[in-house]
Order: sequence, then C-alpha cells, then structure tokens
Amino acid sequence: MPMTFAVDRVLQRMVTHADGLVTYAELNEHLDAEERERGLGLPELIDASGASTNIKPDDVARLVHSRPEEPGVEIRSTERLSNRGAFAD
Repeated sequence: MPMTFAVDRVLQRMVTHADGLVTYAELNEHLDAEERERGLGLPELIDASGASTNIKPDDVARLVHSRPEEPGVEIRSTERLSNRGAFAD
C-alpha cells in the first residue's frame, strides 16, 4: 500500500506519507484505516511529494460521501506536501 500513517495520541494529530500511484481503492482503504484508528477529525500532515493519483473529481465526491458522519467528529485542517498537480486542490 503506497499510503502509511501514524496517529500521535499525545499531540492529537496524524502524519501520512504517500508514494507512487495512489488509486481510489487505496485512498478508500486509507480512510477506513484512519476510521479504525479513530484518526478521522484529527489535524493531518500529508506528505505526497513522491505520489500521484489517477482519481477524478467524481471519485473524490464518492470518497467524501461514503464516510458516515460521526457525532462529535469534526473534520479539521489538513496540510499537504505534494508534487505540482498531484493531490492539488
């Protein structure tokens, strides 16, 4: 899996690293893993400087809408490090 992450319970934040081609399935699995580790809603630093993706805007919308809303979970800021065009807003 080209995406790994760690949850810092003391500082209440996550650090994620992505390498290579990141697919829709891998992004979905990453979000599932964050959910299992109770990391959703924590501030997150994502280093995707060595990654690219082939997902489309519709895929992003599906990922967002596939996440169940959890009471008390607020999506917080995310900082990204990426190559130009890869994972860009």
